[in-house]
Formats: sequence, C-alpha cells, structure tokens
Amino acid sequence: MGRIIWWNVPDMDDYQKFPSRHIDASTSPTHFPELPQPDLFDGFHIDEEMVLNNSREGVDLVKPGEFHDFLAKQNTRSLIVIKDSVNIFEKYYNGYHRETLNRSFSVSKSIGSMLFGIALQEGKIKSVDDWLHDYLPEFKDKPKLLPMRIRHLLNMTTGIDYTEGIMPWQGAPRAYYEPNIRKRLHQLGSEDQPGTVFEYNDYGPAFQALILTSVYGKTITQLTQEKIWEPMGAEYGATWSLFSEDDSLEQLLGGFNARSIDYAKLGQLMLQEGHINGTHILNPEWVKASALIDRGDPLQQNIYGYEGIGYKYNWWHYDLNESDFVYTAQGFHGQYIMIYPRYNLVLVRNGTNMGDLVWHEWIRFLANVAEWAGNQIEDS
Repeated sequence: MGRIIWWNVPDMDDYQKFPSRHIDASTSPTHFPELPQPDLFDGFHIDEEMVLNNSREGVDLVKPGEFHDFLAKQNTRSLIVIKDSVNIFEKYYNGYHRETLNRSFSVSKSIGSMLFGIALQEGKIKSVDDWLHDYLPEFKDKPKLLPMRIRHLLNMTTGIDYTEGIMPWQGAPRAYYEPNIRKRLHQLGSEDQPGTVFEYNDYGPAFQALILTSVYGKTITQLTQEKIWEPMGAEYGATWSLFSEDDSLEQLLGGFNARSIDYAKLGQLMLQEGHINGTHILNPEWVKASALIDRGDPLQQNIYGYEGIGYKYNWWHYDLNESDFVYTAQGFHGQYIMIYPRYNLVLVRNGTNMGDLVWHEWIRFLANVAEWAGNQIEDS
C-alpha cells in the first residue's frame, strides 16, 4: 500500500522507480529504409465524428485543426508510420526525441504473448490448453484458486477475483505496485469458473512470466534479448522493470521500456507473420492466431460491450467494417502498436498520456490516420 500512496497513478517515468534488467541493442541492428513524407498529413481533417465515441456525443473536446497541433495538444510523444517496410513518417512532439525511453505499460503483455508463441514452437510448452499447474505444480489444488489453462491466462478469462480500476483498493494498482508478486499470487482466489467470463486483470501476466521462466530456466529479460531483441535487429537497448529486487520477476503486466522505433519493429514482425529482415522469429500460425479472434467465441468479442472490439492472446482486435480490421498492442496513457494488414502498415504512438481522448477513441483516430497514410502512398 505504501507504493500506491507514495507513487500514486502510474506514469511514463515509472521505469526510474522500479529496479530493472537491461537488454542490449542488437549486435546487428537493422534500419527501416526511409522515404520521408513530411507533408503526408497535410489536408488531414480532424473532427469530432472521427474521434469521439457515440456515448460522448456533444462533448466539445476535438476542434477541427492542424494535424500536428492536435497530436501535440493530446500529449503525444511520437508518431511513426511504416508502410511496405519503409519508414515514411517519424515525428516527435513536446520536446521528446528518438532516444526517449517510453514505458509501454500493457504493450508488455503482447511481448509476453510473442514469447509464448516462441515457447510453443520450440516445444517448451505443448499447448495453450495445458494447465497452469502442469508447469507450476505449486498452484495445483489451491483451496481458493480454480484450475486455469494457459489459454485462460492469455485471453483474460482466468476467473480470478479482481476489480479493475486504478483506485488504491482495486486490482490494477495492487498488482502493479506489489513488491512480492509471487506471494500475492498464492493468495488469489477465483470469482468465476475459468473460461466463462472475460475480465481484464493484471495477475495473469505474472503467472505467464513464471511459466516462461520455469520452462526456460532464464529470466524474461534474457528471453527477450535472445529470442526477440537480438534477431529482430533492435536499434536501441531496452529494460524490463522488476516488481522488486527481492522478488526479481519482470513486470510482464506493464514493465517493458524501449524506444518508439523499436516498437515499430515489433509491429513489423507481427505484420510479416513472424519474419523480419530475413530472420524467422515467430511461427506464422501463432501470429495469425493472435491477430484473428475466434468468431465462434463470444468471450473474444464485444469487449466491455463495444461492438467490434475483441481480445485474444494479449492482443486487441478492432473491426473497422465488415471486411477490414486492425489489431494492436496497447498500454496505459495511450501507448499503441497498430498493425493494419490491408495497407501493409504499422503505426506507433507513444504519449505522456491520452490527452482528452479515451482508449477506444484513440483507436478510431489512429485507424483513420493509418488509412489516410495508406491511401496517400498508394495513390501517389
């Protein structure tokens, strides 16, 4: 509770508060070819219809105006657009720059999903239908915690008793600021039968981290370095925040910190179905399974009652119309890696916070930005 009171609401400087482990830049860093389009968003018109959700109709937050002024006023740090593997737009706002270290918050969960995909292809994990206690036997026959499968952890259907929110007594800050997460996991109980209810919670990623460290005998930092960061050709180093020095477990729920351009590489890796720069990193089937929700599973659709919003394997899915979609890794304060398969495009937005918009409004706005960019380049 002391951390919650002292540190209060999480912010983008949290990487300075927690102990961390360092990830080195790749020994063979790669760079997107660049074809800068500084006037790419000239003529891009911003209005309320583009951004605001119907539930906030009439709220006068968005004024028609100049694209870059709008982004700056909404506390954006960076916007990057990669089209056809080419860096066509990269701009920083409000005094931030390419070397700025950006906390990813829940984007971290999607990186954890990548590591699970790698563990599956390497045979370290047999199936997402395996039980948690198959890998962590200390959680078998817990009196308050019902048996969970890996699938439940990745899809936020664990049934764990959890109250979402950022108030001190609610689940998110208790999980985020917990110095001894291993002990806390043993205190958890179930509220629902696993696999029956979608409820976003931040304890599932801690179980995921324990599984990965158990099957590999390595830290999450080591796995990220070896399995993703090095072969991906990351340009910069990164860090994983730990719950505490004593606990020593990485915060898979939201503790990854990196530069915007390397987040773009993660998006490109997903867009190219697990391949980047001629290197195979992820099984294409895992990427497809992450990008596409199961239409027959109601728990993966209409999240929070929003039609067209889905969640699977720690990735968010958004239907734009009957035939078009984007999927995203996204985090608190408006951190987004958006993949738009139709336009072969990746978009990254990092921000100090979300400004006047809420999370699903940012998705609507960024999807419009991505579509504009795709059309501008294809029509040129």
